[in-house]
Amino acid sequence: MRFRKQVVLHISFLVFLISLLSFRLQPNPDQDDKKKEQTGSSKKEKNKITDSLVGLHPYYLEMKGTVSKTKVEATSSSRKLHLDSARIKVFVDTTRLIAEYYAGKHGECKFRLPLNRKLRLEISKVGCFSKLIDIDTRVPLEMKYVYIFPFDLELYEFIPDFNPTPLQRPVAKVKYDGDKKNFEYDQTYTSNISRDMKLLYKEYQEKSVKEDKKENK
Repeated sequence: MRFRKQVVLHISFLVFLISLLSFRLQPNPDQDDKKKEQTGSSKKEKNKITDSLVGLHPYYLEMKGTVSKTKVEATSSSRKLHLDSARIKVFVDTTRLIAEYYAGKHGECKFRLPLNRKLRLEISKVGCFSKLIDIDTRVPLEMKYVYIFPFDLELYEFIPDFNPTPLQRPVAKVKYDGDKKNFEYDQTYTSNISRDMKLLYKEYQEKSVKEDKKENK
């Protein structure tokens, strides 16, 4: 009789331990939901931050435009072709690479730049001469908004015996214009670079035409 009671007590104690253990092993739905929410939010935050240089900042400068190629021919006018996957590098202080983007199938591209920085863009594509653009995104403290800057950039087709010295420096400079309350090109600077490039190409075309005439004689 005593032995049977001891067995019953042992079994009861084992049942209690098993039920206690199973209770502790059961997941807490509230904790799971919190973990899921935290994981989901951390992923969203990470995606927002890595999506662009702007991160979570509400104000920025959005660059929106197309990249094309100017095909230069000695005996005819130049032709403009949209470039697929042109590469756009973003540098801070002209030397430190901080971001890299690619234009779409038809040369379209869109990316955001943080305000109050001095940045340099390098636009390149295999078979073309690269171009540099300096962008000063500094704005007055009370003028922090979302700005959109449309642009249409042309890369010149690479020519082995042609040395475009103007392209060694930025072809354009962009900064905030207090009068227009928007970002604008430095028209004087950009016009001078464009003029120098046109003169060089004109000289190249004239030289190529002369060489072709000599060969045909």
